[in-house]
Amino acid sequence: MRYVSLTIIFGGVMASVAVAQVQPAPAPATTAKPELRAAAVGGVPPASKPGALDGVWMPKSCQSEGQEQLDDKTRSALRLSVEHGEHKLYFLTDEEKMIGKRLSKSAITLDETDKTFELTITDGINKDQKVHGLYEVTDQALKLCYGPVNAARPTTFDAPKQKLGQFNEEWTRYKKK
Repeated sequence: MRYVSLTIIFGGVMASVAVAQVQPAPAPATTAKPELRAAAVGGVPPASKPGALDGVWMPKSCQSEGQEQLDDKTRSALRLSVEHGEHKLYFLTDEEKMIGKRLSKSAITLDETDKTFELTITDGINKDQKVHGLYEVTDQALKLCYGPVNAARPTTFDAPKQKLGQFNEEWTRYKKK
């Protein structure tokens, strides 16, 4: 067993995860998270259909208070899985087998007309709290902007220094190597 220090915080969603205890990756590939494997192996849904956010995403950037929050090592290990109305963030210990530790789990509700979302945190320290944000999605790119837990929804895609706790994230659709 080893300890991995995470130096990022994604809104209130990961505030409780400063250090994650990671078990060594099991040998058989059948132990991979089924929702991650299914989303990564399945086809890429067109952005115009419902469920356009569905799939596995890799972070490109995460800005908060005017600064990038992810180093290269953390960026390469994080995965966002969106499927069946669930938003899950993982820290991978084995990218090839898609094995990792789930850092957060939330229910996600989209308003496709206004391009807004609401996350209801379903486990962890902020359970039952809500995060409100904006989104843009294309076939291969996802942009999210949100504020702290239970705060007002942002009105623009930015995270300047004066907007404490606001995050502006860019994700790319995961492509299995």
